[in-house]
Amino acid sequence: MADVNFSYRLALIVRLVDTTTGLAIPEHQILFTESGQALALHRRGNGLYVLLNHDRANMTLQIDAKGYEPVAVTVDYERLSPQFPELEIPLIPLQKEKGFEDFYTLRGVKPGLTAVTAVRVEKPVAVIGSYVERRRMLKLFSARMHMDEHAYALLHQDTHQYEEILVEKRPDRLSMKLLHLLSDGCKAQDTLLRIVRGRVESDGTYLLRVRDLGGSNVYLVRYEGEHGKSYEQIDFETFGDGKRKEETQWDYQ
Repeated sequence: MADVNFSYRLALIVRLVDTTTGLAIPEHQILFTESGQALALHRRGNGLYVLLNHDRANMTLQIDAKGYEPVAVTVDYERLSPQFPELEIPLIPLQKEKGFEDFYTLRGVKPGLTAVTAVRVEKPVAVIGSYVERRRMLKLFSARMHMDEHAYALLHQDTHQYEEILVEKRPDRLSMKLLHLLSDGCKAQDTLLRIVRGRVESDGTYLLRVRDLGGSNVYLVRYEGEHGKSYEQIDFETFGDGKRKEETQWDYQ
């Protein structure tokens, strides 16, 4: 009897996370499509999905997950690792009319806006001890036990602005090798924070939603546009319903 060999070609790895918590999306009722056609991604646990035997051609991946806002993501293979082309995709929870989970929503229009993110200033996940530039290595004075995300915000205490850092690997719990050099360096006691990501449409319409996790709900919101960045500190408990009138001008920093 002839031997039968099966071979598989890895096309894409997708990791779905709840942007308000950083936790993996529960594996139920998730639909992946491309140009209206369903894609069969295989579940691998902990929010990971794998696409096999598919051409590595750039595409727009549509994701519809129960309980979350739908999202369309551009897959650009030139920006991904040839060996392990992986995308971490944050999903925004839907606002429930009834339920035990409370959210705060910020929405509006800023023409020229390309991205909106936020960090919870008083809830750092790590405190920096030192930075070895030639090795792109952050040494942490303290860190939470579970820090599995690919990106964090480095908050500069003197300017109260933050830089997004990408993690290449974690040699140990108190070390973090970065994918790129820091643009502005850092100081001891600067902090790392989780990033909550919003959604921006082509006309500048934006949506940002944060979860009420108890305690302080003060966030530093960053608006990124064609000409720079602007920051706004918001206490969501006193902010109201979060709806904004259309804004045609705003300050960059």
